[in-house]
Amino acid sequence: MTNAEKAQGMLGIVREVHEGGQAIIGPSWAVYDEMAALAGASDVDGMVKYFLAYKRTARGVHMRRRMEVFGKKTLESAERQFMAIARSE
Repeated sequence: MTNAEKAQGMLGIVREVHEGGQAIIGPSWAVYDEMAALAGASDVDGMVKYFLAYKRTARGVHMRRRMEVFGKKTLESAERQFMAIARSE
């Protein structure tokens, strides 16, 4: 799998989280926008670093809690799938 293919797959996971929680997140989400930019550059390592860093921020923790309260998919619940794509050959 090429880095471009990996990046698009990883972006798809972030898109699922965003679309599933759009009523909570709102129409625009900086995480999705940043991930889309990194995916456009096929920067898989940058996407992984951003993913891991965001979920540890106060905003990331707050968003995870809100999404969980409403039973929505979170970045954390999608992490295994996201990382499997990043590590695939």
